[in-house]
Amino acid sequence: MRDNYPLPDLSGVLPVRPIKVKKHGFADKWKLLFLAIIFAVISVVVTVLWGPGLYSDYLIKNDPLIIEDATILNGNCRTKKMITDCKATLSYRYEGENKLKSVDFSFLSLSSGDYETDVVMQKTNPNNATLTLALDEFWNRLSVGVALVGIMIGTSILSIKRFVLISRSISATKTNSMLQLCWAKITSRKKSMGRVKLGYTPLVTHPKKRTILSSFAKNEVPYLYYDEKSDETFGLVAVRADNTLPVLLDDQFERLELTPAECASAGQVLANRLAA
Repeated sequence: MRDNYPLPDLSGVLPVRPIKVKKHGFADKWKLLFLAIIFAVISVVVTVLWGPGLYSDYLIKNDPLIIEDATILNGNCRTKKMITDCKATLSYRYEGENKLKSVDFSFLSLSSGDYETDVVMQKTNPNNATLTLALDEFWNRLSVGVALVGIMIGTSILSIKRFVLISRSISATKTNSMLQLCWAKITSRKKSMGRVKLGYTPLVTHPKKRTILSSFAKNEVPYLYYDEKSDETFGLVAVRADNTLPVLLDDQFERLELTPAECASAGQVLANRLAA
């Protein structure tokens, strides 16, 4: 990401003393925790729904016996958005016993149409039966299941890590610290229920370029600066030295614990820099 924009110098705008952040503005903290739980639950549900069927078919795949005179009842496969879902009831006879088995499986398919299939069971367990189609698509089904569960778990972990980072950053704002002013590129703007939510990427030296969300109340106005040369909008962030998330500031510096004189001085210095 480009971060060498020709922006005004911000040194000396804030007083040289430890400053406390009165309002951090970080948004979506609890939403991230909620999403982490939801994605974790989805991964468990997918595992519970697909896991036993895949394991049963794996056993059949390694010990198969095709039933020649079996009947497939109510068998159908429907394809929607590249996912084919197949359901059927299998009726077959083995060693003088009539058996019924319901099967339900899905796989990724780029085509739709009729499928030719037979009933196949596990030799050492006659109660375990499926369709040869299910075995033909076994690795397809396994790959889709593993990928889906992996995406869910990965998203859950990333959401938890983001939740912890925001929580740690919020805790850090409760203590005084030396602060440095930096510019941040505004990446998104959204109004909701009278509040404005801004996405911003601080232009600071860091191995990871983080996009952060900050929420502004009706009585708050973010400090924004439009740069004509780059055709980009930037905001002001207060950066601590402890690698916590920078705080996006308002135009009156009320998110920082400054005296009225310090706020006025910071605003005047900024105005002079921008006018130069």
